[in-house]
Amino acid sequence: MDKARQSLGVFLALLCVLNLAVASVRSSPEEQRFNLMLKAERDTLGLPSTQRMRVMEETYENLFPGSADTDPTQLSDAELGFNFRSTYIAAHFSRRLHHFAILSAQLSELESRGAANEDQRRKLHETMMALRLFEKADEYRARHPDLGLPAIPEIVTSKVLVDDGPLVYRVHRSDFKLIRDTAPIKDGIRIVAVVHPSCNPSRRALSDIMLDRRIWPAVRNVTQWMTPQGARLDFQLLQKWNREHSEVEIKIPDSVRDWPMLTDWSTPHFYLLKDGEVVDEFMGWPSDGGNQQRLLELLGRGGLI
Repeated sequence: MDKARQSLGVFLALLCVLNLAVASVRSSPEEQRFNLMLKAERDTLGLPSTQRMRVMEETYENLFPGSADTDPTQLSDAELGFNFRSTYIAAHFSRRLHHFAILSAQLSELESRGAANEDQRRKLHETMMALRLFEKADEYRARHPDLGLPAIPEIVTSKVLVDDGPLVYRVHRSDFKLIRDTAPIKDGIRIVAVVHPSCNPSRRALSDIMLDRRIWPAVRNVTQWMTPQGARLDFQLLQKWNREHSEVEIKIPDSVRDWPMLTDWSTPHFYLLKDGEVVDEFMGWPSDGGNQQRLLELLGRGGLI
């Protein structure tokens, strides 16, 4: 009986391998490339966000050379669907308009065939939001009321802009508006803190910093408090935070590509900049004591204490 069970187990294992081999042979090149994109996405988990962004972008360009010149009309619905999913992953990491244009063309072809679905439409809108294409996103939302897409805040421009600073958005304290502004980080000693109100370590860090009489006076006037760049604006959450913590105004970056000096946008992450260049950094705020000493060292290196 044991031998029979063992033989059956070996047979089933061989059958599984055979099925996988057959599936691999039958899968289209587009499906194989999509699977490689998924593998790269898994394999890069744990890398600093900007390094992961670079690896994923290079993976897509290697798998889809000349992707902008590929004619989507020559692909089947299934093949085009796999290409769309691959391009969506690339756009998610690269934050490049180039990839959005390809994604848009792919969905347009699917729409013309009546083969597009709600998930694809949501992914296109999500990419618009991540790339801060607010006007396009608002027009798209109006064309697809059935999707229940989020409303876009009114975008206004600050009266005073720092010409050479990265573009950011400030959340209006009371109205449904985003104020387009720039961050002064290129001159002198500055702190950039990547935080988010929904991140527990970020909240711990912000609370500890504001209560620390050694740290708070040193950081309050030189720090840019920034969220990571994402498809969700978390407008209400940020508006509530900024109303309740007026001296710690958390802003939204337009593009992480405007901040090439920052290596990672994981939260919380603290950078010391001198004339726009990073001279010290650290990440994290442990629950068993925080990271005040590390922040004090960073501030000391910058001559802020």
